[in-house]
Amino acid sequence: MNNHYHLLLETPEGGLVKGMHWLQTTYTVRFNLIHNLKGHIFQGRYKAIIIDPAEPEYFRMVGDYIHLNPARAALLPSSKTPLEVFPWSSYPAIIGKALCPDWLVSERILSSHQASARGYAKYMQERAGACHERRDDDSEWDSIRRGWYLGSDEFHKDILQQLHKQIAPHKRESYSGAGVREHDEMAADLLLDRGLQKLHADLIEVRGWKSADPRKQALVWLIRSSTTASSGWLCSRLNIGHRSNISRATRQIRDAVRDDYKQLKELMLQCKD
Repeated sequence: MNNHYHLLLETPEGGLVKGMHWLQTTYTVRFNLIHNLKGHIFQGRYKAIIIDPAEPEYFRMVGDYIHLNPARAALLPSSKTPLEVFPWSSYPAIIGKALCPDWLVSERILSSHQASARGYAKYMQERAGACHERRDDDSEWDSIRRGWYLGSDEFHKDILQQLHKQIAPHKRESYSGAGVREHDEMAADLLLDRGLQKLHADLIEVRGWKSADPRKQALVWLIRSSTTASSGWLCSRLNIGHRSNISRATRQIRDAVRDDYKQLKELMLQCKD
């Protein structure tokens, strides 16, 4: 695209960070040499979305999102312009209109659609026309634009557990900025799931409780005392009203003067094991 690019990568052995560092560094060096320039080309860290490999539908969704980008951005002359004329895309190779390099596994895209190259091309051209004319319903892509993973609830929980195991043994100072915030919000979600199980409640039910409900306050204390999830995240996730309720809830459970608070604090401590 004009100011960014998309890659749909499979990394069976991991190493995405090293791979992306090599790719962007190598491209920057070569670009600067050719154009007699200096400095960075890419701004900030890339955004990575983890995709559940067991669900082809998510693979299909991301593939469609990437290949239809030129149509959505009105980079094609008209709604009837063949999508494959856009040069900076793997789409022509996937439908057999260009040479397919060894590293591009076109079968993954086609199998996610359960279609031949011809059938896939017909489907994509129809969607490209609809995108160009703003007739396409792109609500299915909200999770790509705003999320950090695509998968089932079970896949989500598995990722959180793996991240916690990876980061927990290290000093928090080893991580900074968005990395800490992203991890702690995911860790907060994991703790919240454990707390809900202990209370035999679900999130919808908890969000309906009053801010002064000791059980809701116990959940706030659990997350606040174990992560650096922001006050805004806590307010939004648990529906606890004003941010001042967070400090009040934390004190109530931390000091645990009443017996019911003591019992709830003991229950929440079990979630930290």
